[in-house]
Amino acid sequence: GRAHVRGWTTSPNFPAVNAMDNSFNGGDRDVFLARLNPAGSAFEYSTYLGGDDSDYGVGLALDDSGFVYLGGVTRSQDFPLQNAYDNTIDGLQDLFVMRVDSSGQSLRFSTLLGGSAEDFNGLAAVDLCGQVYVSGYTYSTDFPTAQAFDDSHNGGSDLVVAGLSADGSALVAATFLGGADFEFNNAILLRGGRVYVAGVTSSSDFPVAAPYDGSFNGNNDGVLAILSGMGVNECGGCLCLCAADPACDGIRSDVLDVVKTISVAFRGGAAVIDPSPTCPRENTDVNCSGTTDIVDVVKIISVAFRGGSPATEYCDPCL
Repeated sequence: GRAHVRGWTTSPNFPAVNAMDNSFNGGDRDVFLARLNPAGSAFEYSTYLGGDDSDYGVGLALDDSGFVYLGGVTRSQDFPLQNAYDNTIDGLQDLFVMRVDSSGQSLRFSTLLGGSAEDFNGLAAVDLCGQVYVSGYTYSTDFPTAQAFDDSHNGGSDLVVAGLSADGSALVAATFLGGADFEFNNAILLRGGRVYVAGVTSSSDFPVAAPYDGSFNGNNDGVLAILSGMGVNECGGCLCLCAADPACDGIRSDVLDVVKTISVAFRGGAAVIDPSPTCPRENTDVNCSGTTDIVDVVKIISVAFRGGSPATEYCDPCL
């Protein structure tokens, strides 16, 4: 019942309430993030976020735990970073992606993402495991890719779609999407394990598959693309359950992790949802006794807190 607002401000007197950062950081604009009370009559918190150059807040997403995922663009070499996948601005400006705790008081992670030219926008969406997906467009031929549909820049500006792990330290997937001319993004959505991206193209050779309209109609066309195989988890079985953060809350090995792990074990659910061919089936019956018992729970908690791999720890030992 609370509204969250993001954007950018040029005002050094923007109202900072219960703020992570009370001060305007310089440059011509800072990102701001704010949450309103249920009545919409006052800020529960509002904070600056930025460095000493231009920073723009563009995308915002929320998960079920109230964590806020913010995407945008920065030119600030001193942009606030935490547990970053990339801590260096590689061109004039890079995308940024960050996770803010539910109180608005601290960064769980904050990372840059970009190449050696200019990268724009930064719209955000989050899956049920806290993996955050961002769409933008880039002029960078060396924008990082992983598990890519297209790992090459096609000309002009290309759409980019990227997913980061729940702690922000790893690139889950990232791809170019475009043709020989220019593409710009304006929406991202996660549904059914797929990434939906909308935008605009001026490329007559924009890649199409099973199209409603397979022909370029001139000047600029709208585009809608549905991408699979990018690691989106909307099944509720977090891959991080076998890591040291089973509660997927960014805090390693706390009481919530123990509760989550025991709950999954005694409920008889799969320890993880892992599509890897090296781990076709997971099992909470670690000692193969025919039921989930205390020995299994001890083993599962040990693996979770030790940071084990689902591909090696939970491949069904009873097969």
